[in-house]
Amino acid sequence: RLPEPPAPAPEFPLAPYPLALDKAYRDRLFHGPDMRGIRAISGIGEDGIVVSAAAALPPKNWMRRPWRDSWLGDPTALDAAFQALILWTWERRGAACLPSFAASYRQYASRWPQDGCLVRARVHKSVEGLAVSDLDFLDRSGRLIARLAGYESTVDKSLAEAFRKNIIVAAVEG
Repeated sequence: RLPEPPAPAPEFPLAPYPLALDKAYRDRLFHGPDMRGIRAISGIGEDGIVVSAAAALPPKNWMRRPWRDSWLGDPTALDAAFQALILWTWERRGAACLPSFAASYRQYASRWPQDGCLVRARVHKSVEGLAVSDLDFLDRSGRLIARLAGYESTVDKSLAEAFRKNIIVAAVEG
């Protein structure tokens, strides 16, 4: 039996994200069509970013002989959260980021919603080269599905060139 979820972290002020989602994938992110987990960007602010994430296709769509018919955690939602933090660091710190550490992951639902979820990424520390956040994954009713706490991203301007190369490859392959 899974524990009862705590209340989600409080909402924070948001402004509209300055780019259309297609442009964000074209100019900021390096993910090809199969890994575009963000469905909509609710908004961005100094305290974080909120996005709607797609649900992952079943494991049989990802591998030849999966051990399970369904995911325990949703890999598309998790990656969408990481993508959202890339968008936040681009807009707020002028550089891309990549995951480097997570303090804890706790899941409160045995199944993830098949229609996706809301990701609320609250940044509580942002210094040169590092952003630290807590990522709440919520179902459509606002109930906490999972929390990734103490998520650290390495923020570095040099990632822009690597991302640009991957964006070009994704465009050619897509």
